[in-house]
Amino acid sequence: WMDEIITEFPERIKLSETVTSIDASQGDKVTIQSKSGMTIVSDYALCTLPLGVLQRGDVQFSPAFSKKRNRGINGMVMANYAKLHLQFKERFWGDEETILTAGVALVPNEFPWAINYDLPKYLPGSRILSFHVVDTQARKIESQHIDITVAAALEVLRKEYGSDIVSEVTAAHVTNWTNDPLFFGSYSDWPLGYTEEEHLSMIEPLNRLHFGGEHTAAETFGYGHGAIESGLENAELIIELIKNQTVTSRPNSKKSKKGKKKIAKALKSQKGIKVLKMKNHGKHNSSKTVKKSKKRKKKIVKRFKFQKRIKLLTMKKYGKHYSSKAAKKSN
Repeated sequence: WMDEIITEFPERIKLSETVTSIDASQGDKVTIQSKSGMTIVSDYALCTLPLGVLQRGDVQFSPAFSKKRNRGINGMVMANYAKLHLQFKERFWGDEETILTAGVALVPNEFPWAINYDLPKYLPGSRILSFHVVDTQARKIESQHIDITVAAALEVLRKEYGSDIVSEVTAAHVTNWTNDPLFFGSYSDWPLGYTEEEHLSMIEPLNRLHFGGEHTAAETFGYGHGAIESGLENAELIIELIKNQTVTSRPNSKKSKKGKKKIAKALKSQKGIKVLKMKNHGKHNSSKTVKKSKKRKKKIVKRFKFQKRIKLLTMKKYGKHYSSKAAKKSN
């Protein structure tokens, strides 16, 4: 997928560049430095570094993050999820997609279930079982030697199928999101006690540096589509901000007013998505779902208020060119 994108934009996409610093202190630009010495200067930038990397602090930001922003970053949890892939000389299990074993859940080096990849929908003929574990069990298998992990999984399988049935392992692989310096975890999670105010402080733009990624999505954090949604919304906002720069010399022109309205619209992009959800659960539904839709509406309205706060903070940063009319419309 990335290879296809690179062929279309060979001069604009740089892979295998590890970012070391991001400077947004100069007001009208953002400067990014990589480990190889590459420097990128831009009018705006969108930071999608994973939550685990932000918590680790390996990337230097200027101006330095405030205590409030750091509380928002460190208050969210970067969860752990690991997979052990085992390929066998011979297949000895059935045709079920999910394989349940005698392994005890929440116990280190126990593997209570696995996904059968040797199916037409996955990798037919592969003879692969993929064991999935989370939290402390994930950190355990990602930190110990792979031989220990394989031996533990085989012990569980032998209890389930019998020692004479389980065949030889020909290949093994363990994911390592926990210790990968580009991630330091698998996905973000909203822990008990973490507030919307803390989340808001984490995703607020830092001058011309904006923040995206799955951990910044208020409703779809922890998922790939949350990352995509946040990227699209931030990109739309930044594009309109850049367009508006070209008409600031004529603040009263029709083009300028049109640009300002587009920015206000971009700032409300997340709200627009929520409105569509409200329509899907609105008064056009059957009487059987009215109560459910009202409950859903209340939840969405609550989210609107939260999303509006981040929009207003951004609006304040970019001055009075957000018309009061647009502000009333966002209400």
